[in-house]
Amino acid sequence: MLVCPYCGKKQHKLFALKLHVKRLHTNYCPICGEFKQNLGKHVYGKARQHEKEHMILFALMNCHNKNRKNLRKNGFLRKCLKIAIKNISKYEKEVFDKIK
Repeated sequence: MLVCPYCGKKQHKLFALKLHVKRLHTNYCPICGEFKQNLGKHVYGKARQHEKEHMILFALMNCHNKNRKNLRKNGFLRKCLKIAIKNISKYEKEVFDKIK
């Protein structure tokens, strides 16, 4: 069972969680607790500063089927994914393994 970091809503699949986050929580950073005009840019900037929670959120925001090729090429995204994998449940790990 996956839990939304913003509101705690439970989802059974990673794809469903991503859609939920994208639709309902587009400008709010659950880690900082602030509204940002460009959440993606904010999360990327904080992730680049090696803030673990932002690195995990960056991985979740950017790991989808369209990015499979980019995932293999992008070392930073791969690093963030490794950190995310260490911090997620066994079920979620299986989902990430399918993406690789």
